Amino acid sequence: MNKTATFVPDVTDMPLINSAYKYLEYGICTLPKSTKGKFPVISKWKDYQYKLPTPEELDFWYTNYSQPIDGLVIVTGEISGITVIDIDSDEAKSQLWELLGEEFPTPATNPIIETPRGHHIYLPYTPEIKQTTNLWGIEGLDARNDGGVVVAPPTKNYRRMKS
Repeated sequence: MNKTATFVPDVTDMPLINSAYKYLEYGICTLPKSTKGKFPVISKWKDYQYKLPTPEELDFWYTNYSQPIDGLVIVTGEISGITVIDIDSDEAKSQLWELLGEEFPTPATNPIIETPRGHHIYLPYTPEIKQTTNLWGIEGLDARNDGGVVVAPPTKNYRRMKS
């Protein structure tokens, strides 16, 4: 696991456009989130698995885009340097705890995001963890990596846990 949680900035209380710029400073690819689900509003979002948005694109998306947005998503995987473990139940969290023991991430070692259904644990990019549902055979434990996205702060109901 990562020694410090500094590879992802804490943008929980920032305005949306400011947080998109802050993520970009860290080399993290973000896209505006659709109001209709947990996915980007950008139709060709998969192009951003291989390139970061420009500041001009961020300006356009967050100030002049024709479709409504209500947050942002991080494009996970190599482009952003992030792999995410998505815990959707207390049972999945308990099973992960049993599996990892003392290696279980904490907010001091890895960014942990509270979500409406559980938690996202951000790890430095780990290509060995493939994007999947029921990670390590644990129901309610998913992985987001190359080819995926996760809803992220400062989107409503997504907050970074404090140490």
